[in-house]
Amino acid sequence: MIAEKNMIAEFVELGINGHNEDDILDYMLEVLGHGFVYYNYVNNVKKSKLRRKERRIAKKNAYEYEIRFKNDLVGKFVFNLPEKALSEEEKEAVKSAGNVILLMNKEKISVEIEEKDLKQEFVLDICTGNLKTREEFNIRNRLNGWDIKEHAAVVIFDLDEFKKKTVDLDGNGKEVEIVKEKMFRGLKKAFLDADLIFYNYQNSDSIIFLFEANAAYKKNREAVFSKVMKTSETEYGFTYTVGLGRTVDNIFDVPVSYKEAREAIRVGRGMLGLGLIHEYKDLELFSVLNKAVSKDMLTGELMSPIRRIIDYDGKNETEYYAFLKELINANWSLTKASENNYIHYNTAKYRLKKMEEIMELQI
Repeated sequence: MIAEKNMIAEFVELGINGHNEDDILDYMLEVLGHGFVYYNYVNNVKKSKLRRKERRIAKKNAYEYEIRFKNDLVGKFVFNLPEKALSEEEKEAVKSAGNVILLMNKEKISVEIEEKDLKQEFVLDICTGNLKTREEFNIRNRLNGWDIKEHAAVVIFDLDEFKKKTVDLDGNGKEVEIVKEKMFRGLKKAFLDADLIFYNYQNSDSIIFLFEANAAYKKNREAVFSKVMKTSETEYGFTYTVGLGRTVDNIFDVPVSYKEAREAIRVGRGMLGLGLIHEYKDLELFSVLNKAVSKDMLTGELMSPIRRIIDYDGKNETEYYAFLKELINANWSLTKASENNYIHYNTAKYRLKKMEEIMELQI
């Protein structure tokens, strides 16, 4: 009991005497002797306090202690051992450290929570092209304490059938909202663990990430995206459809990447179903064809395969172009296209194969 009181007193003294957050974390590592990671969810910052022999947190059964300000989760300690391995005195010390960090930063956290909407609004303005000048970008970048780089890419995680599931739960919408917040927080934590640098804007059923397209993004994105997709389904029963826009080299070109990410979700979900990751570069042809054929806008080199179908129809009195339109209306599903046209699936399959031969293009 004496040792516990001494630890708590030391934490309080560190806070009173003007020490910073890192001093609190260093002292906690020293007195407990257990490695941990501290997550600051307000600023999306991760601080690892591990012993030399520890490379990372062994996540299975890792003990977690949440730091809350009012109803907002603002931080978390994740220890490199299960809860049962900590004594009650050690848990009290962890609680004290969390309280001191909260008290030290209470005013700052309160302001930052209020500023969170302004930060998210800045991200949305970047994505939607609402920034007017380079000077405006630089000023808002500095005011938010950020250093957003030019080399960036937009990725959108869109919850599948979220509104439908909320309605189906008959009054348990609040419960679903809690699950959603946990899922979105899990995304950010996974990205921090993968050393990704990101800024985000959260909608009701999706979250937009503006990633710095650095070496860590290129190396880790595929693995970490696949991992969070699996976690969301196994732990929460929800799936995401994910759209990846291409990387841009100028912050004012981010709206292009944003539109591509949205289009990748729309086209990919329509063609292949729910719960998948889609890169726009893999679906660009389908996106262009959808827009061009629906409006009969067939000029330009990219549309030359379609013009070959029209020429073939004219010479052979066939209707492959009409079937192409039906296929697009069916989101490129041969099954739906065959049902809509009251033809056998094998007939639809033959028509697609014939169109590919005419267009000299594999769909």
